[in-house]
Order: sequence, then C-alpha cells, then structure tokens
Amino acid sequence: MGSMKTRARQLFLATMVGLGVGVGIGAGPTFSDDSVASLAAGGIVLEKTEDIALLSEDLFISRDEVRVRFEFRNETVQAIETLVAFALPDTDIEAYHKHGDLVAPPDNPANFIGFSIAVDGRPVVPTAETRAVFQGRDITEDLARAGIPASFFDPAFKARLQALPDTVLSDLADRGLLSDGMVYGMYLPHWKSRTRLYWNQAFPPGQRVTIEHAYKPVVGINPNFDPRHLPDYETGRYCIGTTASQRMKAMWDRSAHRLGYGAVTSYEVDYLLTTGGNWRGGTIDHFRLTVETGSPETVLATCHDELRKTGPKTYVVERRAYEPDQDLHLLFLEER
Repeated sequence: MGSMKTRARQLFLATMVGLGVGVGIGAGPTFSDDSVASLAAGGIVLEKTEDIALLSEDLFISRDEVRVRFEFRNETVQAIETLVAFALPDTDIEAYHKHGDLVAPPDNPANFIGFSIAVDGRPVVPTAETRAVFQGRDITEDLARAGIPASFFDPAFKARLQALPDTVLSDLADRGLLSDGMVYGMYLPHWKSRTRLYWNQAFPPGQRVTIEHAYKPVVGINPNFDPRHLPDYETGRYCIGTTASQRMKAMWDRSAHRLGYGAVTSYEVDYLLTTGGNWRGGTIDHFRLTVETGSPETVLATCHDELRKTGPKTYVVERRAYEPDQDLHLLFLEER
C-alpha cells in the first residue's frame, strides 16, 4: 500500500473532523427502554423475563432531554437480583463528529449522553460496556490488541490511533476497518461503537421498585429540510399525512416570503419502545408519553397518532395494558 501517512483525501467529512462542527444530518440514533440483561461472551445481551412486571412507564421526550420513570414489581415469592441494562445508540466516527455538543464525563467517557439513574430516589452509577462492531462482527479484541479503545469518546482514542505504526494502519485498512488514507490528519474508522450501561438491581418479592433516569438525546438535524419533496422514508417513517404536509408547506412558504428562500430545519429523535415488552407478559400496565416540541409553532410528525395536544407545546398519550409493537420516531420541524 505504500506509506499511508502520505495519503490524504479531500472529503466533506474532513471539515467536520478538523473543525468539530456539531451539526447532524439524518435520523437521530435510537435509544431504548431498560431491559433485563446478561453478561455473555459477546457482551451485554438484552433478555426477557416473566418474573418481573413493568407496572408503569412515564416517558418525557423533548429535543433537549429524555426522562423516564418506571415502576416494577417482582411477581414471585423469591428475591430477584439481576442485571438491568440501557442500550445507547450505536455510533460511528461520522455520528461522533456530527454531534460535537455531546460532552462525555471524564470519569466515564462511554456515557456520552450524560445518563443518570436513581433507584427509589437513590443515585446509582451504572457500569459501561463498549464493544466495537464491524459488519455485524465483534472486533473489540482486535482493536485492543492494536491498543485502540472501542469507544470514540475515550480521551485516548485519537492519540492512540494516530500513534499506530504504518504496518498496523495498513493491516487495519486492508481489512476494511480504516480508511485507506488520512483525512485532515486522521484515519477514519469504519466500525461502530456499541455501548450498554448496566447495573445490578434487586427486586424484593411483591414490592415496587422505582427506577428513574434522564439523559440528553442525540438529535438528527437537517438544516435544509425541504417539505416540498418528502422522500418515501420520511413519509412512511413519520406517517406524514395531508394535514402535516400542508403545515410544512405553509412553513416553507412563510420563510421564503420573509427571507427570499425556504428555510426549514428538521430535528429527529428516536426511542425504542419495544424493549419495554421484555418484562412479564410483554405489556406495560400503565403507559404515559409526553412530547414537548419546544415552541408552539413547531410541527410534530409521528406515526403514534394517539398523541393528543394538551398545551401549546405538549402532546400526551396514555394507555392501559400497553403492548408496544412499534418504536417511536419523532420529527420536529421549525422555520428558521
């Protein structure tokens, strides 16, 4: 391959890598509900249980914060202690640089969303497990042998990658794990980081256990959203019907009249509701979802058509014996 350090490519992504621009294009990564988990050879595995019931879930989502309050109950006569895990979205180097506003805590760099948790009102510090995945294969140990952390948010990640000998860089590039040239002084990884936050949780027999957590969502941002030409994936992903299309078009027309060009920004937030079905019976006894748009003028599009407007900026849905069969995809549109 020759000396890799002499090769550089002028890619658009290089601008984001070099400058750390915090702008995202496309859908937001997906987060999940808590789930029972086990430690397997390939890392944390989310599982199902029939011993613990999810009595209630109160979920709040905005572009700035996600808050969840769960109530569980051990349905057996024996005490249960198990792992509970929360799945963070998979990240690649492009997503990492698109979201430069994320600040990983120095004592736990894998927790790049600032995830906090309390059990029955008492703070709990979760353990983070990060694995590196390439084309469906776990390559964590391969990277470890080369001295490369699996998490892009590890403070040593960039320095260790840049310090690798040419022979190692060439080998990683030949295997498709790295770009075959430098982009503004950095080789671009082609793998994804997969992080699970987990903790040991005790469930006394017959008692309620309340678990609350909060974090900053990773939001997909498109500053040049054009509602006049909606791709099929947007129409189907967010169930954009006639009314929403008309509101989007009106927003576009207003900005065009005011600025001389259409200026609409979209924000996308995803949430994996279906992992809530991993508890007893696959149902949530009482489910409540609140979505806050941030502005009364914001247009919200989602396939969860049961959401009802309850205030200038809020939408709410409540369900009994809720069996989540679809995940939550939210599209927020604002006029610039």
